[in-house]
Amino acid sequence: MFLIGGSVPGGSAWAEEAASAAGPAEAAPRFSGSLQVGVASAFQLSLGGWYGDAPTPQNRATFNVDRVLNRADTLSVSGFSSHHLGAGHVNSELAVNYRTPVGKAMGGSFTWMGGFRRWSFPSVLTGTTDYVVESAVHYTRQGKVPFRLTANPMVLTHSTLGRGALLLFQGQTEQKLLRRRPVTVALRHGPVFIHSVDVYHRGGPRVLRYSASVVVSHGAYTWEACVRPQLGLQDSVKNYRFWSVSLTRYFGG
Repeated sequence: MFLIGGSVPGGSAWAEEAASAAGPAEAAPRFSGSLQVGVASAFQLSLGGWYGDAPTPQNRATFNVDRVLNRADTLSVSGFSSHHLGAGHVNSELAVNYRTPVGKAMGGSFTWMGGFRRWSFPSVLTGTTDYVVESAVHYTRQGKVPFRLTANPMVLTHSTLGRGALLLFQGQTEQKLLRRRPVTVALRHGPVFIHSVDVYHRGGPRVLRYSASVVVSHGAYTWEACVRPQLGLQDSVKNYRFWSVSLTRYFGG
Protein backbone atom coordinates (compact mmCIF):
# COMPACT_ATOMS: atom_id res chain seq x y z
CA MET A 1 0.00 0.00 0.00
CA PHE A 2 0.92 3.65 0.29
CA LEU A 3 3.49 3.25 3.02
CA ILE A 4 5.02 0.05 1.71
CA GLY A 5 4.58 0.90 -1.94
CA GLY A 6 5.84 4.47 -1.68
CA SER A 7 3.23 6.56 -3.40
CA VAL A 8 4.93 9.70 -2.27
CA PRO A 9 8.17 10.20 -4.21
CA GLY A 10 11.36 10.66 -2.26
CA GLY A 11 14.95 11.66 -2.77
CA SER A 12 15.42 13.75 -5.92
CA ALA A 13 11.64 14.20 -6.17
CA TRP A 14 11.98 17.18 -3.80
CA ALA A 15 13.77 19.02 -6.60
CA GLU A 16 11.61 17.57 -9.36
CA GLU A 17 8.36 18.72 -7.75
CA ALA A 18 9.74 22.20 -7.34
CA ALA A 19 10.46 22.44 -11.08
CA SER A 20 8.57 24.85 -13.28
CA ALA A 21 5.14 23.98 -14.65
CA ALA A 22 5.00 21.52 -17.52
CA GLY A 23 5.76 22.67 -21.05
CA PRO A 24 6.56 21.11 -24.41
CA ALA A 25 9.19 18.40 -24.43
CA GLU A 26 12.63 19.91 -24.93
CA ALA A 27 14.83 16.81 -24.85
CA ALA A 28 14.77 13.12 -25.56
CA PRO A 29 13.37 10.80 -22.88
CA ARG A 30 15.77 9.99 -20.04
CA PHE A 31 15.91 6.55 -18.42
CA SER A 32 16.82 5.71 -14.84
CA GLY A 33 16.16 3.09 -12.21
CA SER A 34 16.98 1.79 -8.77
CA LEU A 35 17.37 -1.44 -6.83
CA GLN A 36 16.67 -1.55 -3.10
CA VAL A 37 17.28 -4.25 -0.49
CA GLY A 38 16.41 -4.04 3.17
CA VAL A 39 14.81 -5.48 6.27
CA ALA A 40 11.88 -4.31 8.38
CA SER A 41 10.16 -5.16 11.64
CA ALA A 42 7.20 -6.62 9.71
CA PHE A 43 5.04 -6.33 6.60
CA GLN A 44 2.68 -3.45 7.50
CA LEU A 45 -0.65 -2.52 5.93
CA SER A 46 -2.10 0.96 5.61
CA LEU A 47 -5.15 -0.32 7.52
CA GLY A 48 -2.91 -0.75 10.58
CA GLY A 49 -2.22 -4.49 10.71
CA TRP A 50 1.20 -6.09 10.41
CA TYR A 51 2.41 -9.58 9.56
CA GLY A 52 5.64 -11.43 10.22
CA ASP A 53 8.50 -10.91 12.66
CA ALA A 54 11.79 -9.08 12.39
CA PRO A 55 13.81 -9.32 10.32
CA THR A 56 11.40 -9.23 7.36
CA PRO A 57 13.32 -8.92 4.04
CA GLN A 58 11.88 -6.25 1.76
CA ASN A 59 13.07 -5.45 -1.76
CA ARG A 60 12.11 -3.00 -4.48
CA ALA A 61 13.02 -2.38 -8.13
CA THR A 62 12.02 0.80 -9.99
CA PHE A 63 12.33 1.84 -13.65
CA ASN A 64 11.69 5.47 -14.65
CA VAL A 65 11.26 7.31 -17.94
CA ASP A 66 11.51 11.09 -17.67
CA ARG A 67 10.39 13.66 -20.28
CA VAL A 68 7.63 11.52 -21.70
CA LEU A 69 5.13 14.26 -22.58
CA ASN A 70 6.84 17.36 -21.18
CA ARG A 71 10.17 18.43 -19.74
CA ALA A 72 9.38 17.53 -16.13
CA ASP A 73 7.14 14.45 -16.09
CA THR A 74 7.98 10.86 -15.12
CA LEU A 75 6.51 7.45 -15.93
CA SER A 76 7.48 4.81 -13.35
CA VAL A 77 7.13 1.04 -13.07
CA SER A 78 8.03 -0.57 -9.76
CA GLY A 79 7.88 -3.92 -8.00
CA PHE A 80 7.97 -4.50 -4.25
CA SER A 81 8.22 -7.71 -2.22
CA SER A 82 8.07 -8.44 1.51
CA HIS A 83 8.97 -11.94 2.70
CA HIS A 84 6.91 -13.32 5.61
CA LEU A 85 9.48 -15.93 6.57
CA GLY A 86 7.52 -17.71 9.29
CA ALA A 87 4.55 -18.42 7.00
CA GLY A 88 6.55 -18.81 3.79
CA HIS A 89 4.57 -16.02 2.12
CA VAL A 90 5.78 -13.35 -0.30
CA ASN A 91 3.59 -10.24 -0.19
CA SER A 92 4.07 -8.16 -3.32
CA GLU A 93 3.03 -5.07 -5.21
CA LEU A 94 3.33 -4.06 -8.87
CA ALA A 95 2.77 -0.36 -9.58
CA VAL A 96 2.64 1.86 -12.66
CA ASN A 97 2.25 5.61 -12.25
CA TYR A 98 2.65 8.87 -14.10
CA ARG A 99 3.67 12.13 -12.43
CA THR A 100 3.70 15.64 -13.87
CA PRO A 101 3.88 19.24 -12.57
CA VAL A 102 0.59 21.10 -12.87
CA GLY A 103 1.48 24.62 -11.73
CA LYS A 104 2.69 26.96 -9.02
CA ALA A 105 0.75 28.71 -6.25
CA MET A 106 1.13 29.83 -2.63
CA GLY A 107 4.89 29.98 -2.96
CA GLY A 108 5.23 26.35 -3.97
CA SER A 109 4.55 23.88 -6.77
CA PHE A 110 1.81 21.30 -7.37
CA THR A 111 2.36 17.87 -8.89
CA TRP A 112 -0.32 15.41 -9.96
CA MET A 113 0.17 11.65 -9.97
CA GLY A 114 -2.11 8.93 -11.30
CA GLY A 115 -1.56 5.20 -11.45
CA PHE A 116 -2.47 1.58 -11.03
CA ARG A 117 -1.39 -1.03 -8.47
CA ARG A 118 -1.75 -4.77 -8.13
CA TRP A 119 -1.46 -6.13 -4.60
CA SER A 120 -0.91 -9.79 -3.75
CA PHE A 121 -0.98 -10.25 0.03
CA PRO A 122 -1.21 -13.95 1.02
CA SER A 123 -0.39 -13.05 4.64
CA VAL A 124 -3.48 -10.86 5.10
CA LEU A 125 -6.41 -12.76 6.65
CA THR A 126 -7.25 -15.52 4.15
CA GLY A 127 -5.12 -13.89 1.44
CA THR A 128 -6.07 -11.27 -1.11
CA THR A 129 -5.35 -10.05 -4.63
CA ASP A 130 -6.38 -6.44 -5.23
CA TYR A 131 -6.42 -4.06 -8.18
CA VAL A 132 -6.13 -0.40 -7.25
CA VAL A 133 -6.56 2.88 -9.13
CA GLU A 134 -5.02 5.88 -7.42
CA SER A 135 -4.45 9.58 -7.77
CA ALA A 136 -2.43 12.03 -5.70
CA VAL A 137 -1.69 15.73 -5.44
CA HIS A 138 1.64 16.83 -3.96
CA TYR A 139 2.31 20.39 -2.83
CA THR A 140 6.04 21.10 -2.39
CA ARG A 141 7.58 24.26 -1.03
CA GLN A 142 11.30 24.93 -0.95
CA GLY A 143 13.18 27.20 1.43
CA LYS A 144 15.13 26.93 4.66
CA VAL A 145 12.64 24.28 5.82
CA PRO A 146 11.28 22.57 2.69
CA PHE A 147 8.10 20.55 3.08
CA ARG A 148 5.67 18.49 1.06
CA LEU A 149 1.94 17.90 1.62
CA THR A 150 0.21 14.97 -0.06
CA ALA A 151 -3.41 13.88 -0.52
CA ASN A 152 -3.66 10.37 -2.00
CA PRO A 153 -7.05 8.66 -2.61
CA MET A 154 -6.90 5.01 -3.68
CA VAL A 155 -9.86 2.94 -4.95
CA LEU A 156 -9.85 -0.87 -4.84
CA THR A 157 -11.73 -1.77 -8.02
CA HIS A 158 -11.32 -5.50 -7.30
CA SER A 159 -10.46 -7.25 -4.05
CA THR A 160 -10.68 -10.79 -2.73
CA LEU A 161 -11.46 -9.45 0.76
CA GLY A 162 -13.72 -6.52 -0.08
CA ARG A 163 -13.60 -3.42 -2.26
CA GLY A 164 -13.43 0.11 -0.92
CA ALA A 165 -11.24 3.20 -0.85
CA LEU A 166 -8.36 4.59 1.17
CA LEU A 167 -7.74 8.27 1.86
CA LEU A 168 -4.13 9.02 2.80
CA PHE A 169 -2.75 12.36 3.93
CA GLN A 170 0.91 13.02 4.66
CA GLY A 171 3.16 15.93 5.54
CA GLN A 172 6.94 15.68 5.29
CA THR A 173 9.87 17.99 5.80
CA GLU A 174 13.58 17.53 5.20
CA GLN A 175 16.60 18.99 6.95
CA LYS A 176 20.18 18.55 5.75
CA LEU A 177 22.31 17.41 8.68
CA LEU A 178 25.61 17.15 6.80
CA ARG A 179 26.88 18.28 3.40
CA ARG A 180 30.44 17.16 2.93
CA ARG A 181 31.11 15.92 -0.56
CA PRO A 182 30.56 13.23 -1.60
CA VAL A 183 28.37 12.48 1.47
CA THR A 184 25.01 14.04 2.33
CA VAL A 185 23.03 13.23 5.48
CA ALA A 186 19.39 14.31 5.78
CA LEU A 187 16.51 13.90 8.21
CA ARG A 188 13.05 13.40 6.71
CA HIS A 189 10.03 13.28 8.98
CA GLY A 190 6.33 14.03 9.20
CA PRO A 191 2.85 12.75 10.11
CA VAL A 192 0.61 10.33 8.18
CA PHE A 193 -3.17 9.93 8.59
CA ILE A 194 -5.12 7.09 6.94
CA HIS A 195 -8.90 6.77 6.58
CA SER A 196 -10.65 3.70 5.16
CA VAL A 197 -13.94 3.60 3.27
CA ASP A 198 -14.97 -0.05 3.69
CA VAL A 199 -11.64 -1.57 2.54
CA TYR A 200 -11.76 -5.25 3.58
CA HIS A 201 -15.10 -4.29 5.24
CA ARG A 202 -13.27 -1.96 7.62
CA GLY A 203 -14.16 1.72 7.65
CA GLY A 204 -13.41 4.95 9.45
CA PRO A 205 -10.18 6.59 10.61
CA ARG A 206 -7.57 3.86 11.00
CA VAL A 207 -4.16 5.14 12.05
CA LEU A 208 -2.05 8.17 12.79
CA ARG A 209 1.67 7.65 12.24
CA TYR A 210 4.83 9.71 12.47
CA SER A 211 7.61 8.68 10.12
CA ALA A 212 11.24 9.71 10.66
CA SER A 213 14.18 8.66 8.49
CA VAL A 214 17.90 9.34 8.49
CA VAL A 215 19.09 9.23 4.87
CA VAL A 216 22.78 8.97 3.98
CA SER A 217 23.67 9.50 0.29
CA HIS A 218 27.04 8.78 -1.32
CA GLY A 219 27.15 8.91 -5.09
CA ALA A 220 24.73 6.38 -6.53
CA TYR A 221 24.04 4.79 -3.13
CA THR A 222 21.55 5.75 -0.43
CA TRP A 223 21.23 4.18 3.01
CA GLU A 224 18.06 4.85 4.98
CA ALA A 225 16.99 4.00 8.54
CA CYS A 226 13.32 4.62 9.32
CA VAL A 227 11.13 4.48 12.42
CA ARG A 228 7.35 4.91 12.16
CA PRO A 229 5.34 4.63 15.39
CA GLN A 230 1.63 4.03 14.85
CA LEU A 231 -1.32 5.16 16.95
CA GLY A 232 -4.42 3.05 16.32
CA LEU A 233 -7.60 5.15 16.02
CA GLN A 234 -9.99 2.23 16.54
CA ASP A 235 -10.17 -0.41 19.26
CA SER A 236 -9.30 -3.11 16.71
CA VAL A 237 -6.15 -1.29 15.56
CA LYS A 238 -3.21 -1.68 17.91
CA ASN A 239 -0.32 0.70 18.43
CA TYR A 240 2.87 -0.42 16.76
CA ARG A 241 6.48 0.70 16.30
CA PHE A 242 7.54 -0.07 12.76
CA TRP A 243 11.17 0.19 11.67
CA SER A 244 13.12 -0.51 8.49
CA VAL A 245 16.67 -0.28 7.13
CA SER A 246 17.43 -0.22 3.40
CA LEU A 247 20.20 0.31 0.85
CA THR A 248 19.37 1.68 -2.62
CA ARG A 249 21.53 1.74 -5.74
CA TYR A 250 20.51 4.25 -8.43
CA PHE A 251 21.23 3.92 -12.14
CA GLY A 252 21.16 6.49 -14.93
CA GLY A 253 19.29 9.75 -14.65
